[in-house]
Amino acid sequence: MKEFYQFYKNIKPGCFHSWRGLDKHSPGGPLCGNQVDTAFEFDLAKAFINTTIGPLPNQLSDQMNLVLNSYPKGQYGVFLTNHDQDRVISNVKTVERAKMAATLMLTSPGVPFIYYGEEIGMTGYSKDEDKRRPMQWASDSPKLVFAVCPGKRHHRITSWPAGLRR
Repeated sequence: MKEFYQFYKNIKPGCFHSWRGLDKHSPGGPLCGNQVDTAFEFDLAKAFINTTIGPLPNQLSDQMNLVLNSYPKGQYGVFLTNHDQDRVISNVKTVERAKMAATLMLTSPGVPFIYYGEEIGMTGYSKDEDKRRPMQWASDSPKLVFAVCPGKRHHRITSWPAGLRR
């Protein structure tokens, strides 16, 4: 990985690479700075979500302390979910909890990453196709087409989560 880092930094020094990790419990702190620019912090993401569901008051502070002591300053990615995980609103079940999770994530140190659709409360769980639906670009129609892909079925919204209706 160090060779790849040196390769792309020699071509374009401002290029940015965020490392996913070997697995979700594999901290990237030792790699940051000379092998990757940041690493996604999966256990911190889980702590953000679990804290909103409660009652786990110490989990987030314990995990944040571990992260702060494991990475160079600010060289880790904070996020809530990604394309392999159930979406935030599907995890926490309410708009209020989703907003709390987003507030915790966005006010924490680190580089924030938002999986598309989380900012508008897109749902998705279980099957991969539900978690990777195309981005919903507008919210003014209950029969809204998400995106058009020739030969593929179109995803339509039939109901909005409470609190996201306009």
